Amino acid sequence: MTNTISRRTLAKGAAWSVPVVAVAAAAPTASASPADCITSGTLQSSASVPPSTSPNYTCVQTDIDGNPTGTPLGNWRVQILVSTCTAVHAGSTLKQAPQITANVITATAAANVLRGFGATQVTGGSSTAKYSVTGQVVGSPASRTGNLSIGAFPVPATGGISTTATGSGALETATTAGSINIAATSFTVVLNWTGEDPDTGDPNSGTNYVSCTPAVCTSASACTPTTSVPLTPAITVQ
Repeated sequence: MTNTISRRTLAKGAAWSVPVVAVAAAAPTASASPADCITSGTLQSSASVPPSTSPNYTCVQTDIDGNPTGTPLGNWRVQILVSTCTAVHAGSTLKQAPQITANVITATAAANVLRGFGATQVTGGSSTAKYSVTGQVVGSPASRTGNLSIGAFPVPATGGISTTATGSGALETATTAGSINIAATSFTVVLNWTGEDPDTGDPNSGTNYVSCTPAVCTSASACTPTTSVPLTPAITVQ
């Protein structure tokens, strides 16, 4: 972890940031047909645009090695959108590399941690996400990973912080007729921020680490862990 923080900020927790899914990975087999795309569209999580009022991830602070530090960062609202081929011929590879967008609204508790540091802006970072690919696809079932880049976003005076991360997935190769299902699982975040030290007024910056897991939430405070966040619709293999 690198930062230039005061003794006061050393006593505080970390930050948050974005999730992600990448529809990536299995390399085409030698028998696969050329890249193919019957129709294109968008796969997405059940959260509406913008993310609905129901959180779907529970997040905690970690150290640089990913070990939880015991600081909870609340329940976050995450929406995942994947622009890709939504139908492909059997034996073919998706023609278009999936374009991934993850919209995130943090819990107020996570935003309060950054405000305690004097942070005024998220200046970027990265998110590494695990995801599952199942169905009529090479390598199914499988747990895979993808990477997104976090943009620069302001830290508001109150409430949660809204961020967006984007990136590209790799290509999947279909096998026989049926469907390919994609679901987001857990993700980790490396988050950079800048601001002004609340004690001295000097420039302040830091890097924080976050781990988030899927959850089924009936309110902002009542969430039960789950295994994944499905993306719909499934990709059709014809």
